[in-house]
Formats: sequence, structure tokens, C-alpha cells
Amino acid sequence: MKWWDVLKIPYDSDLKTIKRAYAKLLKVHNPENDAKGYQKLRESYDEAVKCAKRNGKYQNVQEGSYNKDEGNTSEKYLNE
Repeated sequence: MKWWDVLKIPYDSDLKTIKRAYAKLLKVHNPENDAKGYQKLRESYDEAVKCAKRNGKYQNVQEGSYNKDEGNTSEKYLNE
């Protein structure tokens, strides 16, 4: 079963949606009462977060919001 099926959300969900779904299902799959269900839920949540972050970075590169010549702007301000 895929993580989006476990969390009952679309594959392209953002972090906020993922966290909301996890919190909702955590009430059903309590780690003390349903260890296997909780483990599957937690693994699905971790995969979903990785996927959302990976997709977010990909979108930023596609939109041109990151310029590798400029580097990290926080480092630039620290060095001034």
C-alpha cells in the first residue's frame, strides 16, 4: 500500500495537508493500542514528507527562484 493510500490524501499534497492527515489518523492508530498500525502510519508519514520536500525543491528550481551563482543569501549577509 502506498503512503498516500495510508494517509488518505492525494499524491501531490503539501506538508500542511500531510501533517493534518497524520494528526487525524494518529487518533485512530494510537501507538499504545495499535503498534503495527502506528508503525505503518509513521512510515507513510515519513515518506510523504520526503516526497513533499523533494517536489517542493524541484518546483523551486523549475521556477528559477534559486540561482546557483548567488549561493546562500544568509551566508552573504553574515560575511558583510
